[in-house]
Formats: sequence, C-alpha cells, structure tokens
Amino acid sequence: IPEESLTMLDEATAVELQTAQAKDPEQLRALTARRKADPDAEDLSLVELKDGRVFERHVQPQRLRGKTVGVVLSYRDVTAQSRYETRMMFNHTVLENSGPMLWVDRRTTCVTYANPAVCTHIGYPVEELLGMPIGQFDLGYAPERVAVLDAELERTGRPVSFESRHRRKDGRIFPEMLTITAVRDAAGNTQQYVALFSDISSTKQHEQELQRAALYDLLTGLPNRVHLRDRLDH
Repeated sequence: IPEESLTMLDEATAVELQTAQAKDPEQLRALTARRKADPDAEDLSLVELKDGRVFERHVQPQRLRGKTVGVVLSYRDVTAQSRYETRMMFNHTVLENSGPMLWVDRRTTCVTYANPAVCTHIGYPVEELLGMPIGQFDLGYAPERVAVLDAELERTGRPVSFESRHRRKDGRIFPEMLTITAVRDAAGNTQQYVALFSDISSTKQHEQELQRAALYDLLTGLPNRVHLRDRLDH
C-alpha cells in the first residue's frame, strides 16, 4: 500500500489495493465480506500473492468495555514455512504412491516406514510391519551383511542392488531384487536404509523355461534315448 495514500485511504480502496496483489482476488474479497458479516469473530487464513509470497492473515476484534469497536488485521509472512510444508506434502504423496518401499533403522534393523504398495506386496498391514525385524520376512538377511552393505554403499556412493528372498505373510516365498539406499544424518552417518522391492519371480520362471527349452533341444539331438525329469517334479 503506498505510504503517501495512508492518510486518505478508505476501506474500499484499501481492499482493492490488497486484492490487486492477491493471486486469488475473490478469496480475499470473500474473507473481507466474512469479517464484515461477523465483526465479533476471530479469523485465521492464508493469502497468496501474485509474486509467490504467502501471508497468514489474522483477524482479531478490538473491544472496549466488552463491545467491539474495531478490528485488528495482522499479516505475517509465512512463505518459507508454506513452501516447506508443500514440499513435505509432495514428498509424502510420492512415497505413499510409489512402488513397494520400506525404511529400516540401521541400528535395530526394524521397519520404521512402510508404504501401501509394500504392505500389499508382502501381505502385512502397516501396523504389523512397523517395528518388525526385517529378518522375519527377508530370508537373505544376516547381521554380518550390514557391514558389507555399508562398505558397498560407501564405496560406490550409489544405491546397491542384490537378490534376496522374502517370505510373505501367507508363507509363500518369492525371489526379490532389493535396491538399498542409505539415508544419513548431518554428520554423514547412516541412520536409515531405504529398501525398494522388485518381484523377479516371473523373470526367474522365464529363465528356467528358456533353460529347459535349450536343454530339451540339446537332448533331442542325441542319438541315444534320454529320460528327462525336472528336479522339482515329484
């Protein structure tokens, strides 16, 4: 608001000067109308400007001997806080809607976060997965592998992928490809592991089928009779 206009500024002009800077002018006009309709009510809202700044707008009635004689409008710049909250909400949405993922505490090797996809994938509800030791479902886990994993993460500076096997809640066991990323604290120490799951059971089955087909082609070319039996058959 131009300082030279303050002494001659009426309410309608002040509102127009403010709404001209608002990203959503109608929102600010609606807030003004709501204040006029109920002058005794306290109100708290956010107003975003065209330049990207965000202000917290606080309306407080000013009372004298119990009677409302005016109103105090306070504006506080909350741009940094609003951007942080927006970024956190975006990150949360990405995590919740990504592929199977869980977070594991390095010290306890227990699950600290599990997104909906991994709950469906492993078959456990989130309330059961949180706090669960990974050895309960990861058949490839061994305490001595943590040091090896840390060394590889430190050496490459990149996520580390390896094959493992997981037992789902219904008892079924599937081969998985695990991709592990380290989350570090300010001192650079590993605090959490982020684990991404990729079910490779269909890939393994396809590889076995190709191996069988190749073996069959080889054996059918032999001059002598050969009996072929899959080792998994009974």
